[in-house]
Amino acid sequence: MKVFSTAFLLFFITNLLIAQNNSFNGTFLNTQIGLSLSLTENGGTYSGQYNLQTQSFPVTAKVQGVNTLVGSYPYFGNTVPIQLMLIEGAYILITEGVTIPLAFTPSQAATTQVVNNSSRSTESTVSTPAVAIEIPNSSVQISNLKAGGRAFADPYAGFRFNIPNDWVGQQVENGSYLIGHNTKAGFILVMPHEYTSVNEMYQESAIGIQEEGIQLTPTSGVQKYGRKGLIVNYQGAIQGQMVKANAIGLMSPHGGGLTLLIAVRNDLYTNDYLTTLQSIANSVAFSKPKASPLAGQWKNRINGRRLIYLRTANGFSDRTTIDLCSNGNFSYNGTSSGMSDGPSVLTYASQDGGQGIWKVISRGNTPILVLTYNTGEFAEYRLGNGLANGEIQLDGRKYYLDSIEGCR
Repeated sequence: MKVFSTAFLLFFITNLLIAQNNSFNGTFLNTQIGLSLSLTENGGTYSGQYNLQTQSFPVTAKVQGVNTLVGSYPYFGNTVPIQLMLIEGAYILITEGVTIPLAFTPSQAATTQVVNNSSRSTESTVSTPAVAIEIPNSSVQISNLKAGGRAFADPYAGFRFNIPNDWVGQQVENGSYLIGHNTKAGFILVMPHEYTSVNEMYQESAIGIQEEGIQLTPTSGVQKYGRKGLIVNYQGAIQGQMVKANAIGLMSPHGGGLTLLIAVRNDLYTNDYLTTLQSIANSVAFSKPKASPLAGQWKNRINGRRLIYLRTANGFSDRTTIDLCSNGNFSYNGTSSGMSDGPSVLTYASQDGGQGIWKVISRGNTPILVLTYNTGEFAEYRLGNGLANGEIQLDGRKYYLDSIEGCR
């Protein structure tokens, strides 16, 4: 199941953090196939353990270029080569002709507190029922400053905000806004969200952000911000670089709202960054979203259709179907399977699915398909035209349009 995240912005974020640390010290995971790779650097050589399902093998590797490790591990008399690469903010492992995406956690010494806090947060919030939560008032000093610089607005999403005069911003993917400074470190993200309640937003905020390349864990409890908002402090790592972050979530009276996040390297962070974030939050004004002709056109195009994604490469295959029923319900089903032809015979199979309601919105000039699952999670996909009739694109991936034989 694809859940909304900030991972798609990593390429832009990395350039704003200053002095990115491309160390491969840490642990790399792909839980889908049961693979983990732990590495420690010593004198220019990396060594560690390569774990595949129930088997474990010693691995050694050396840096080749800025963002690549090349190494191998023994497999019952065979030497299996591996290549670990960092490409545009994402880690991938290439072995036995298979390309495997990996989530990276920096070395334990640097992130013990982050990892431990993350485990506790997940255990305490994942099973929390969706009932009213008593949210404490903010103990953070609230600034009354209101940004008065350049204004950004989206009448179809129903919001408007300003940034400080000495900061610059631009709209990026999925209708989010990336804000930076010419001399100050760090970045700010302003992201539309589709949460339906403060309670739902609270539960997600308490878990933190755990995505490929991003691990942010709350350092204090989630607290109130104004009448229908939340504020939370985070610490963690973005692409292996330790950061401090603050986030403010705001609910619109018309549904959905905005999430604002600022992240800065630990050694460069000051409380002035939180004041800057608050000044932007204080400038936010919500309005009833206008009907978008673009969203209406796309809704008519995909209403009552099945979207099919197919991919086969190197013995591995993925298939995803999304049924968009005319009554507003949807059904999602994804399957993956495969087997490599290498000496270790890498195999896996998985299935994912869910149901909920769907809609099409627009952010700027971008149409967005929003899937809200019955669990409260939601997914967003940028819609685009395909290269042929009967095709469209979701986040740049080709999907075939088909008819539906009854909706569940």
